[in-house]
Amino acid sequence: MASVMLRDAVGNTAPLGVVFFTPDHGTGQTATDAATGGDHTLTVEPGTYVVMTTTTGAFIFGLDVVTTAANVAWMCPAGQAIGINIPIGYTTLHYASLANGGTLYLTKMQGLP
Repeated sequence: MASVMLRDAVGNTAPLGVVFFTPDHGTGQTATDAATGGDHTLTVEPGTYVVMTTTTGAFIFGLDVVTTAANVAWMCPAGQAIGINIPIGYTTLHYASLANGGTLYLTKMQGLP
């Protein structure tokens, strides 16, 4: 079986994955963590989200009723974006910045489970 390869606009090999998202307007949230290591929460719905961080700090994320550090499910490096999926039954996303003053942007994607 032949493997499938994607190419970017200049011919470089690109990984398979999501390259296009349609935002669910009105779902964007911004959060800044003033002090490293604090556990904070955002209210979410089940579905797929894009998380983008500023260059100030990386973030860790978790679900459930425990603190972020005890329940890390995702990590987003500083100045990057990742996709995360909130499972059915969860309404709280825990987060903590790994640097003082880190800011994150969270947007739910439309039409994705």
